[in-house]
Amino acid sequence: MNNLYHLICENSTRPDLARSVLDQLAETSDFDLGTQARSLTDTQFRTVADWIVSEVLDSAKFNAIFTGALFHMFLTATQYGGRGELVAEFETKVKISRSQLYRLKDIHLSFGRLLIKEPGLRHRFPMESFKLLSSSGTEQAARDEATELARKGQAVTIKKAREIIAKHSLPKDPADHGERPSCDVGLLANSEETLVVEAPVASGVLWRYCDRLVRVIIEPASKRAVDLDAMIYALREALRRIEGERISDGNSPIQDSNEEQYADVG
Repeated sequence: MNNLYHLICENSTRPDLARSVLDQLAETSDFDLGTQARSLTDTQFRTVADWIVSEVLDSAKFNAIFTGALFHMFLTATQYGGRGELVAEFETKVKISRSQLYRLKDIHLSFGRLLIKEPGLRHRFPMESFKLLSSSGTEQAARDEATELARKGQAVTIKKAREIIAKHSLPKDPADHGERPSCDVGLLANSEETLVVEAPVASGVLWRYCDRLVRVIIEPASKRAVDLDAMIYALREALRRIEGERISDGNSPIQDSNEEQYADVG
């Protein structure tokens, strides 16, 4: 399969490029997309970024699903070459808030490939239904049921989406009286912090999570402000790559025995 980013670099002025990019994106796994992004030079990245910004700003072509797909491609490319700080620049150029961009990306990750292949389903979902169903806490079974309803010609209203989500929600585990984790859980910052947390002057632990199986400790890479949305995205990508490497080695995907605890990752 051709490298999507190279396709953009070599055909950035082609009027039908967006359609070709979407069609190929529908056939490209997130792991493969990351592999393709890794080879981008700074010049190629800038060409891709400029094209994506131009497409998002083109009001004649704008739609939420398309924007989410392009932002996902942009974010994937920023994971290499120290480009993470360019997310703020992207937000400024397209005049869409970062929180909204991440919501659109989540909609793409949950429904984008489906809607590229079956565009007629788009009109069965109000945008708010997409947002609810693509939320990190929503079970895949709920998305699957909503998709089947749409294929049968039914509208997945906001009320219906909420009913489906509630139907497939996992029951909460009873209180665990077993061994407590040996470290605190969560952000080591004021609980009233916004999405951007100022990193401490001296390098230290920003976030930690522990249970009986894993210990995750995150430290800021620099003294710059820490973008929590970008950090969460990076963690999701890391988990996808671990799973992708296992698959490429001929092993089955990693099965998380604490799936509910990681419902908001990936």
